Amino acid sequence: MLVLVGAGVAFLFLSGGSKITEGHYGSHAVGDKGNFDTLVKPSFDPAHAVKLAPYLPTPMCVVEKMLELADVDEKDIVYDLGCGDGRIVIAAALKYGAHGVGLDIFPQWIKKSRENARKAGVDAMVEFYLEDATKADISEATVVALYLLPESNDLLRPILEKQLKPGACVITHDYHIPGWSDKEICVDSLKDDLGKEHTVFVYRR
Repeated sequence: MLVLVGAGVAFLFLSGGSKITEGHYGSHAVGDKGNFDTLVKPSFDPAHAVKLAPYLPTPMCVVEKMLELADVDEKDIVYDLGCGDGRIVIAAALKYGAHGVGLDIFPQWIKKSRENARKAGVDAMVEFYLEDATKADISEATVVALYLLPESNDLLRPILEKQLKPGACVITHDYHIPGWSDKEICVDSLKDDLGKEHTVFVYRR
């Protein structure tokens, strides 16, 4: 079981006219996928939202390495917290047949993720929502990916510990999860096309 938190800000918001739907991925507050005004709750206060990281896309070679080390397959449900353009869950669906959920705070990234999923032909296998990752229900995830700063990983750690089932896998890009040295099962490094080195940490819940 694995959870992915991707590059970017890993918290999201839901809007006023949202409704709760039960689907393959569990309960989500969603509205019309094309209408982002319906995805923001009136109670959401961006001035007090905790920003976990600036947006920085994960190079595709790192995405591929993360999914490989997570041993993703068609039985997995991959969550990407701070999904940006959706590349992690889209790649998981395309290459491994996995289902996935991407969360992000910015409507433009949710829109972009959905467009990218449609273009890749995997929009029936993945879902993207405006939602606060620190308040989201990720308990169904078998794979979670993170590309956040250590202090943000530390902030999410209690949520991961509380919600993820035993055996779930958490993979992080470049930054470790403080306090999880006993759960660390692998650390790997690679260089991208520009020669920059990246590190992938793999944890087992």
